[in-house]
Amino acid sequence: SFLDGIYFNKFLDLKDEENKVLSQIRDIENALKYNKNNFFVNTYGMKLLIEDALKCLRKLRKKL
Repeated sequence: SFLDGIYFNKFLDLKDEENKVLSQIRDIENALKYNKNNFFVNTYGMKLLIEDALKCLRKLRKKL
C-alpha cells in the first residue's frame, strides 16, 4: 500500500480512535504480518523502495 504525505501522517495519528480508520490500520497490520513480501510506505519510503528495486534489477542484468 502507498499513502502520500498528510493522509499517511493522519492515518498513523488516529490509532487511539475507534473508527473506520482504526479498522483499516488493523487490517493493514494483519496483512503485513502474514504477507512478509508486502510493504506499507509513505512517499519517501516508496522512493527508496523503487530505487532499491532498480539497483537489484541492474545487478541482475549485469549477471546475464
